[in-house]
Amino acid sequence: MSNDDEDLSPQAILQLAQSGSQEQVDAYFADDNHGDALNETNPAGNTVLHFAAQHTWPATVDLLTTHDAGCDLDVQNLQRETPIAIAVRRLAECKVDESEDSEYAACRAVVRLLVLAGADLAGIETRVSPPIRDILREFERERDEEASDAEYEDAEEGSVHERRVAAAVFSSADVASVCRVFRFAGSFVSRFAASCVLLFLLADLTYSSRLLCCSSTASLAFLAYSITWHGSFFRCMALPVTLLPLTPLRTTPDDECPTGSGSDSE
Repeated sequence: MSNDDEDLSPQAILQLAQSGSQEQVDAYFADDNHGDALNETNPAGNTVLHFAAQHTWPATVDLLTTHDAGCDLDVQNLQRETPIAIAVRRLAECKVDESEDSEYAACRAVVRLLVLAGADLAGIETRVSPPIRDILREFERERDEEASDAEYEDAEEGSVHERRVAAAVFSSADVASVCRVFRFAGSFVSRFAASCVLLFLLADLTYSSRLLCCSSTASLAFLAYSITWHGSFFRCMALPVTLLPLTPLRTTPDDECPTGSGSDSE
């Protein structure tokens, strides 16, 4: 775009749009810095979008409706017409021609772009013929489908992001916490088991010390039983030891022992 075009005022752009200078209008609004002229109105209340709809400029309508500055789609002129109302009126005036370069195809494209952009159709569908009404409803369904697809994609992106965040948090914090819990549980179980074994050993040693007062054979047998039961996986090895007699042996005093004098007395 030339420097002269860059210096154009919004009112000058409106005059170019009204006169049909599409190339200059497109070149002007291709620059994002010129968004202030999007919603500028002339004395009749028309904006550039009104003139783009009147001249059936699909490329210009697409440029205006997607501009970063935001174009007012439902602004009314002094005749209370919105850009979509003008575009629908122009479509109804055109002779049906399905060829791509026809005026009918251009009018249809302008109406479609405005509907997809979100233009308000309130009060328009009731004033048009059934064929035009069917076209508007077709574009409305397309707009709703695109909105549903966009919401679904946003929801999918949000769920994927949430899963990634949850996975990152779990991998960094929860895994460490779970590992600490398992280590604590394992340590607790091992200490509890060791304490139980120690208590059993102390009980066995206490019992064996009592048996020691009665019989050394019984004490040794019970000690062998304790060591085998607590220290070996094959506990059945202690079974023969448990079958040993645990009753104290009877001792014979020296004066009751048979001696030679006894034999002599007999």
